[in-house]
Amino acid sequence: RGRTAIVALVLTGAAAIALLWGGNSDTASCEPDPNMLAGSWDATIRESLAASFAATGVPGSKQAFDSFAKRLDSFAGELVDLRRDICQANQGRDATSDDKMVLQMDCLQKSRQALAGLASAFVGVEAQNVQKAVEAAIGLPSLESCRDLEALQRGVALPPAALAHQVENLRASLKEAESLNDAGRHTAAIAMAEAVRKESLALHFRPVQAEAHYLLGWLLARRIRLAEAREVLKEAVLVAEESAHAEILAKALVELARIQSGGSSNFEEAAVYERRARAAIQHLGGSEELDLRLDISVAQMKARQGHREDALLLFKTTLRRVEARGTI
Repeated sequence: RGRTAIVALVLTGAAAIALLWGGNSDTASCEPDPNMLAGSWDATIRESLAASFAATGVPGSKQAFDSFAKRLDSFAGELVDLRRDICQANQGRDATSDDKMVLQMDCLQKSRQALAGLASAFVGVEAQNVQKAVEAAIGLPSLESCRDLEALQRGVALPPAALAHQVENLRASLKEAESLNDAGRHTAAIAMAEAVRKESLALHFRPVQAEAHYLLGWLLARRIRLAEAREVLKEAVLVAEESAHAEILAKALVELARIQSGGSSNFEEAAVYERRARAAIQHLGGSEELDLRLDISVAQMKARQGHREDALLLFKTTLRRVEARGTI
């Protein structure tokens, strides 16, 4: 699939290239574009957010906004710097026809969408969600993944050129749904994820269907709607397998293992999901974050089975790894 996928990405990556830089990667075009983050994180959005936080009247709202804005400033700066680094490393090449550059620019475009989604989610923030802003900002994806060409080249199948714009819009909406959830707007997040899931079914592009099913299932599970979540996640697994979407397959299996370990007496089924999740993580190339989530689920299952000493040992080991990592 590799070469075919790369060719498809070259054909469909033009939108990302146009947004992040405009053609040949010569010295001039590697200079920071003042409009690169317009509409994602700019002075107008900053002012709107500052007013929203202040309007809540919550003690500490200014400090919360300042910390939130500082993290977004940092992420935006990293985005601009990485765009420059990629450009300079590929000077003289055509950005719209160089396979590796297109992969990296597509990755940067997705990161830009995550930044825009997070900023927009906290416009009009409600008082009870002010303190969630900093945690949500810390959760922005690491941009180092955009430097990892080997991982990028293992990516999922790409949409036909005719569907590229619609797929990009659906993925942007999924990012927005995640940000709404981070902002404490859980009902709106679920509604948006469900709408994207339905749209994806009509689009007939399996990878984005898997992504939509996974996010909806994950959101439902966080609201303790476990029966619904389980069915949606099972569908995510099936679609991810059919479309060779290794990341979503691993994530969905980890989430199913968590649900079964913590909210079901069917420990045999939970163990099956755990084994399948381990295999999927290995196939993905490893993921410390998913390993940690899975270990927490196994510890919960051991505790519910009465193996308290084993559970406590695993909890302690996992906690040390979480503390060393900083977050999961």
